[in-house]
Amino acid sequence: MASKSYSNMQFGNKKALLETDKAISIKEKGGWFGLTHSSILPHYKKFKHILRPRSPFLAIERDPVTFSKLEQNAKMINDPRVVVLRGDLFDALFNSQPVLGYRQEKGAGIVGYHTPLFRYGHLDFCAALPGLIDECIEMNLRRLSKWWCIKSPFYLDITLAHRGGGKQASKLFLEQYVPIIFGYRKWCVEDLKMFQYKDSSIMYTAIYKFRYTGTAAARLVEPKQGELLI
Repeated sequence: MASKSYSNMQFGNKKALLETDKAISIKEKGGWFGLTHSSILPHYKKFKHILRPRSPFLAIERDPVTFSKLEQNAKMINDPRVVVLRGDLFDALFNSQPVLGYRQEKGAGIVGYHTPLFRYGHLDFCAALPGLIDECIEMNLRRLSKWWCIKSPFYLDITLAHRGGGKQASKLFLEQYVPIIFGYRKWCVEDLKMFQYKDSSIMYTAIYKFRYTGTAAARLVEPKQGELLI
């Protein structure tokens, strides 16, 4: 049975104001990726100031009805940096760029490194934590923390819903578990802001500023035999 489309879901002013505050606080430049529902234009207007001339603004959506609306709205922006992809957020994101952070020619070893692109990630799930765990959110956040394509400092926001009485679990996940995941890959939390607000249901949003404390080469070097970079 096909899942019910959420294309007509409406979001309140509290969510819009929170996203505006997020955007204003970002001063560094770089690309953006995330979930926008069909309302890509307001997100683009809020975050376009961080984009460089070749920075991608990447919106991803898996619901076919919502994606159709998203695609039409993206065309009205008329900016070649805006790209919309249909599919699972993390699969589409990682597949949008080369798998490895270096370029290699046969028999020549490493011949160059790709430049990390993304400064901001907008994981606006608006879903409850148990469902996200079923969809391997922990594994995908580990993949994200190891991805060569995110820039330091890297800004990340995650929004979870409290449906089903999961307030405490959501709070612990955002406050403790996410920083631990990134900490294993030498990303320290330079700033963390937590917000709770009522929209379609009670929502929890965490906004992180991560800074990489390892060496640049450590993120991009060729993995050891049998080891995957992501």
